[in-house]
Amino acid sequence: MAPALEAGEQVTLVAPSRRRPRAGDVVLAATASGLRLHRLMWAPRGGRWRTKADRSPTWDPAVRGTDVLATVVEVGGLGASRPTRSTAQLAVSWARVLLAHVRALPGRLCGL
Repeated sequence: MAPALEAGEQVTLVAPSRRRPRAGDVVLAATASGLRLHRLMWAPRGGRWRTKADRSPTWDPAVRGTDVLATVVEVGGLGASRPTRSTAQLAVSWARVLLAHVRALPGRLCGL
């Protein structure tokens, strides 16, 4: 699957206080290894949030809701501006995570 963002594109960010991040949004998150712009997969109130790169088969380590610094609301710079929220890409991302876990299952069962 193609990523929502290409090298050289510019993003417009909105703080969580102005727009609560929702599953399917591309968000800016602070992690131990630095900042990342990844799709928000899971955002429970008061729980650990999960993000994932569109091309990755599995999700990133969990982050706190307070670690999500902003939501990308528009992308521009290489062509026409466009939004990044995509329920279709969210569904494909969930399917890739599920497939990765199913593929790993035989190895886990052999270790029992």
